[in-house]
Amino acid sequence: MDQVLTKAEKKAQRKLERQEWEEKLEQSEKQQKMKKWVLWGTIPVVLIASVFGLYKLATAPSEAPAMTAPAVTAQDIATGSAQAKITVIEYSDFQCPACAAYHPFVKQLIAEEGSKIHFIYRFFPLTQIHQNALASARFAYAASLQGKFWQVNDILFEHQSEWAELPDPTSQFMKYAQSLGLDTTKLQQDMNADSTLKFINDEEDAGTTAGVNATPTFFVNGKSITNASNYDDFKNTVMGSEK
Repeated sequence: MDQVLTKAEKKAQRKLERQEWEEKLEQSEKQQKMKKWVLWGTIPVVLIASVFGLYKLATAPSEAPAMTAPAVTAQDIATGSAQAKITVIEYSDFQCPACAAYHPFVKQLIAEEGSKIHFIYRFFPLTQIHQNALASARFAYAASLQGKFWQVNDILFEHQSEWAELPDPTSQFMKYAQSLGLDTTKLQQDMNADSTLKFINDEEDAGTTAGVNATPTFFVNGKSITNASNYDDFKNTVMGSEK
C-alpha cells in the first residue's frame, strides 16, 4: 500500500511541476507576442531568424532532466525499422511553437538516417495553454488509422499559423484531410471516438509519470537528451548513440 501511495504522490508532483512549467511558458509566449508587435516595424528582416532562434531557446527546455522513456510498444506511432540500433522518441504538441521549430530537424534526420533510426511520436498536448492542442492530436491520431500520420504531422507543423488560433480548427483540418485523400467521414468519426481520446491521454499520462513536463522532449535509446540549438548538434547527439 505504501508503494502505491508513493507512486501516486510522485505522479501528482510531476503534474504540478508540469502545470508550473506551462504557466511559465504561457507567460513567455505572451511576452514574445508583445515583442513581435513592437519590434516588427524596426528590426531588419535579416535579423528575424535570430529572434526566432532566441524564442526557440526560450520555449524549449534548455537542459533535459535525467529521465527514462516508457517502453516502446506495438501501439506506438513509428517510422523506420524496429530493429534499428537507435530508437528516438519525441513527446510533442502540434500547437507548440518550439515543437514546430524542431520539426525540420526531425524531418531532415529521418530523411538522411531513416534506415538507422526507429522514430516514435508520442502525444503530449499542452491543453492548458494551447487551445487546439487536443483537437490537433485527435486529428493526427485519426489520420494514423488511415496510414497518413506522418503526412498530417508535416502539415500541422508546417502550417501551424493557419490553424493554431482558430476558435474551431475542424474545417481547416478537413481541408488538409481532403488534400491527402483521406476518408473524411471516417476521419471525423475517429477524431470524436472515445478510443482516440484514451490513446492520447494514456501516452500523456505515461510521459508525465516518466517526468516529461515540456515539449518537445526527446529520448534516445530510452534516455532523455538535451535539446540542441541547431540541426548538426541534434543529429550528432542522436547518431552518437549508435553502438
